[in-house]
Amino acid sequence: MIDVEGDNIEDFVEHNSVDFLYNADNLDDVIYETTLAELKDMSAEEVNERIFYPILWKKITARVELILTQ
Repeated sequence: MIDVEGDNIEDFVEHNSVDFLYNADNLDDVIYETTLAELKDMSAEEVNERIFYPILWKKITARVELILTQ
């Protein structure tokens, strides 16, 4: 991003955080936090592998264990 006076030396996207939330029973839990700078270099598959797969697997196994113990 180029500003009018040309005195911005930092990349704006490094200061914007992105939170990925998991909504379970109306409780919003942050499952992963990153910046736009890091996110822009990630492919969709990398986002899934780094963020969603581990969290979803953890939630699924916890629910299966709960069902099996009842």
